[in-house]
Amino acid sequence: MVQFFEFLNTCSTFRAISYMVFILLSLLLSYTFIINLIDKLFKRFFDRSDESSIENIDNRQQLND
Repeated sequence: MVQFFEFLNTCSTFRAISYMVFILLSLLLSYTFIINLIDKLFKRFFDRSDESSIENIDNRQQLND
């Protein structure tokens, strides 16, 4: 990390800003990709469990009728 900041110190201002913006955008995109992936996985898991519980409730009500 220190070497990277030393490298940025030797670059021109515009080039250093470009590197930092590129790194921040890369981190943002990877973060959003991982969050969306985890969100989709958990939604599938919870949706399936909710559907099965709803089906069980419907089956119980039909049996009671």
